[in-house]
Amino acid sequence: QIDGLDLENQVFEDWLKNRSDAELAAAEGHDSKGRGRHKHGRSKLPQKLAIEYKCDIANSQLEQKQKEMDDTKKHSEKLIDTLKAVLEETDIRIAELKKDAYEFKRDIVVGAENMRTGKTMAEKVQKYMEDKLKNRDSMIDKLKLKNVTIKAQIQKVENQLKQKEEMG
Repeated sequence: QIDGLDLENQVFEDWLKNRSDAELAAAEGHDSKGRGRHKHGRSKLPQKLAIEYKCDIANSQLEQKQKEMDDTKKHSEKLIDTLKAVLEETDIRIAELKKDAYEFKRDIVVGAENMRTGKTMAEKVQKYMEDKLKNRDSMIDKLKLKNVTIKAQIQKVENQLKQKEEMG
């Protein structure tokens, strides 16, 4: 029974924290003008809440907790989506790095080695690095162009949306 009362008190305290002064005055037995509905001598005595009022408090707390849970769930799902995207991007980057390491080993470490001296030829290393830089530059240009195209599409769709809102 004590556990039940503790739980009831906790729910009521949580409910009190989220209420305005007008609601608290009503809960204490005052009307909207601040006059007490109780006899003068009995206002200081401990009072019990009616079962209907307890149900209302419990229902409002339940609704608030469900709303908080839904908000937390939405935030968590958004965070999960973000983390999945980061993980996928990391996996792609790891695959690219492994491919680059394999190509470097194949082309430079093994392929550019002088058979007689055992040294790596500087011209082949330089050509490999220049090719890599050219590939990166062309990828950057390609992505910039794609970015501009997407921004133009977004602007076009936004303008169409504004026109539809103005017309209808």
